[in-house]
Amino acid sequence: MGIKQKHCLISGRVQGVSYRYSAQQQAHQLGVTGWIRNLTDGRVELLIQGETEQLE
Repeated sequence: MGIKQKHCLISGRVQGVSYRYSAQQQAHQLGVTGWIRNLTDGRVELLIQGETEQLE
């Protein structure tokens, strides 16, 4: 097991204006930590960290 990280770049059409907030709520429920931000090119970047099972 152990702590792992995933770095993701999300592109495409995002439905709604609360994507980052929704991701934060989901991360809290899963017990993972990290950060999320909008990029200037329209993508969303995130880094999450947690146990392997949580990241799956």
